[in-house]
Amino acid sequence: MLEQSSVSSSVEKPHFSDQARNALTKRGFVIYELTGITLSDHRRAGQKMWSNYYEGDTIQGNPIDERPSRISEVAIHPDSNKLFVSSVNDVGKDKQSIQEEGYPLPKGSFVTQENILESKYPSRRLRGIADVHAEIGSAPDVVEVVFSHYEQTGERLLGKPYGFAYTRTETPVLGNRYILGGEEDAFIVPEVVELRQDQTIIVGSFDEKYGLGIDNFPKGQADYFVELMPLVFPGKLTQES
Repeated sequence: MLEQSSVSSSVEKPHFSDQARNALTKRGFVIYELTGITLSDHRRAGQKMWSNYYEGDTIQGNPIDERPSRISEVAIHPDSNKLFVSSVNDVGKDKQSIQEEGYPLPKGSFVTQENILESKYPSRRLRGIADVHAEIGSAPDVVEVVFSHYEQTGERLLGKPYGFAYTRTETPVLGNRYILGGEEDAFIVPEVVELRQDQTIIVGSFDEKYGLGIDNFPKGQADYFVELMPLVFPGKLTQES
């Protein structure tokens, strides 16, 4: 059991109501607890993670590895056909030509996938279930959900059954880092980019040997392996959520 990072134990943890919990469970969702722990906490506990972003990178002066997950219950739908929001190709290349070349269709950009989330969950609400809402989670939220699911079930979210896909997160990338490079391949190459806010952390490719991947990806780009896994939280969506 991981200990909470430096998060006040007095923080009240939002919980699903009994009605919402029953409705979510009937629809196939599973519910876990986010406990305010960091990526560093996971590493100290022996969880396997591999990363391509520079260690020590910060967001507003706070190291990414030390940013805690929120304190709340959270729900996901683990079915491989329902874990992600529907995806579309919006990368400007003709869809038919991509299929004829035998490549998987790229998924949408961050904005496109966010719009699909809005259409699937109008006002971020789940139809027929009161007082819950869907969000794009932070990197610490997603990592804790993935490891909690693995500990409870032995199944690797974002692993082989999910095509080793990544999910976008809302955690921004502001520092120099590695980015995906090459027009003909998908290899990681070291390329320094300017300080900017147009990239976010992606989490996925949960491999038995190497563990869970944590990388970054431009918000305006799309690729076949970059999906969006919404997280469902108790209560109505607020500006602070």
